[in-house]
Amino acid sequence: MKMFRFFSRASDGARTRDIQLGKLTLYQLSYARKLSLYLNLIAIFVIFNLQFSVLSFIFVVMKANNRKLLELFILLSLVVLSFFLWNTIVIYPIKLLVVLLHEISHGIAAFVTGGVIIEIEINEFLGGHCISQGGNEFVVASSGYLGSLFWGASLFIAAYNKKWSVWFQTFLGAFMIFITANYISNIYAAVISILFAIYFILAPRILPDIVNRYASIFLGITSALYAAVDIGQDIILNTYVGSDAYFLSVLTGVPAIIWGALWMMISLFVIYRLFIFAYNKGNIKL
Repeated sequence: MKMFRFFSRASDGARTRDIQLGKLTLYQLSYARKLSLYLNLIAIFVIFNLQFSVLSFIFVVMKANNRKLLELFILLSLVVLSFFLWNTIVIYPIKLLVVLLHEISHGIAAFVTGGVIIEIEINEFLGGHCISQGGNEFVVASSGYLGSLFWGASLFIAAYNKKWSVWFQTFLGAFMIFITANYISNIYAAVISILFAIYFILAPRILPDIVNRYASIFLGITSALYAAVDIGQDIILNTYVGSDAYFLSVLTGVPAIIWGALWMMISLFVIYRLFIFAYNKGNIKL
């Protein structure tokens, strides 16, 4: 039986040292990016300077009663906001959630293909790993980024139907509690997981519908962007060694950059389809 250790991130880009498991150990590694005060200040400056223009545009669109255009503009604004705040404390909790879902997706893939989950961890440096035993190597290695994309898209789509949103967020919260109780091995990850689980269960029940809706849309689109942004950084910096793409290149002989480019195209296509979905749903009443 083979045992796999999937590293989603290692703090400060450090290589994770080998561990003696007595079995084949495969590493998944990506690179943690430090939070930047400089980027925080730039983001805050830009956002406050754009505030008046944004509010003016929304007022014009609402006056024209074009709800589809308004919905598209709101979505584009959330995407721009995500990019501006990507390496700031505002997005940091969401990135922790995405890293956790990334690792959980590795574990789910191992379980579905006949393996077992040994443990899941994340840390405050956006580092994390999933140790699994058995399962299909190709499917497990492919599931991290695609899993982030799936969770994000599902949360996004469910947000446009109140009943779906309640059911999906409740399921996600309960599922995270189950994962925490059975597989998460460090206190930090357990606390983060439980806090998000509580949020998902309570948010659709206590928040105003419009607040929960756009909070879910923001969480969903940010999660979906994770694969595209992270893979894009790997392509630019050529930091594939130890990544999911690198592992797949070892398995298949196909260069890591090809896998990275493929995942990016899938991510961008899904994000495009989410935009179309949001535009078509823009005629519903807020």
